[in-house]
Amino acid sequence: MTALKEYNRLESEGLWRPPEDNQDADQIVQRQEVIVSLGKATLILSDKNNVALSHWSLSAIHRVNPKQRPAIFSPSQDSSEILELEEDIIIDAIEKITKAIERSRPKPGRVRYVIFGIIASAITAVSVFWLPDALVNHTASVLPQPKRIEIGNAILGYVSKDIGQPCREPQALLALNKLSTRLSADDKITMSVFSNLSDDTNHLPGGIILVSQGMIEKDDDPSVVSGYILAEKLRMQNTDPIKVLLLDVGVFATFKLLTTGNISPETLQEYAKHFVKTQQETISNADLLALFQATRIRSTPYAYAVDPTGETTLELVEADPFATQKPDPILKDGDWISLQGICEN
Repeated sequence: MTALKEYNRLESEGLWRPPEDNQDADQIVQRQEVIVSLGKATLILSDKNNVALSHWSLSAIHRVNPKQRPAIFSPSQDSSEILELEEDIIIDAIEKITKAIERSRPKPGRVRYVIFGIIASAITAVSVFWLPDALVNHTASVLPQPKRIEIGNAILGYVSKDIGQPCREPQALLALNKLSTRLSADDKITMSVFSNLSDDTNHLPGGIILVSQGMIEKDDDPSVVSGYILAEKLRMQNTDPIKVLLLDVGVFATFKLLTTGNISPETLQEYAKHFVKTQQETISNADLLALFQATRIRSTPYAYAVDPTGETTLELVEADPFATQKPDPILKDGDWISLQGICEN
């Protein structure tokens, strides 16, 4: 530790009282005049013969009576040794030096703050970049199917307010239920038909598939509609719609669902506003062929409906699992005709 250069040769007179433990028990401690000199790292107290009586470390000097005169200093807070000074220049010099030394000391508190800041940043980073995915995955893994259906139906209600109610011609609804059963295989699906749906199909949590009325009306072959529905079912299998929902609504809503089993109506309503505008996920033709195989439906009619040239759907044509054999009927003719009129009422 080095004193400020401007004070390296500064000297002054003062009154010094030695530490009490240096005196005899029956002797009163007397103050004596000393010469006070500022060294590079110490305050040196000498008698008039220039004999050093005491050395004080500048880094430990303590002022006993701040802002009072004469100024009283001690070599440390718990020392009985004191020094009285009258001259302002030496008092100011000691004050300035000790403050400079104090500022230059490492601050343990600051180190703690830095450490805490790093830890807090790490926690924040984990919360932002890791926690959402982990929380969503865990919540989705423990959410029972009835709750998924409840959430899906709630969103469906809000979607209906934006694009109109689903079509409900009674006879056609019976045919729609038969088609749902026919295409469900191992995964139970339910379907709702809308006259104003912007996509051919879309889906919600709980196995709910939304179908466009226009797609049903434009083709007389139920294999085409079935293909679109199977493609949507594959998207639903590839990306859990509950995960999509939870990643969209955020950590707090996800945590609330996990801990209470509830998600606010306001959250679902907000999600419903933009859900129908999301871009459709690209699916694998090979995976889709597996669904055609499992449900015993031809893939060729759907392939040419998607791409009349067959260029992008050639695999669905060439690998049609029922190209050379007649598959099971999808619906009876009467049911299909009824289904095509589902939005007439």
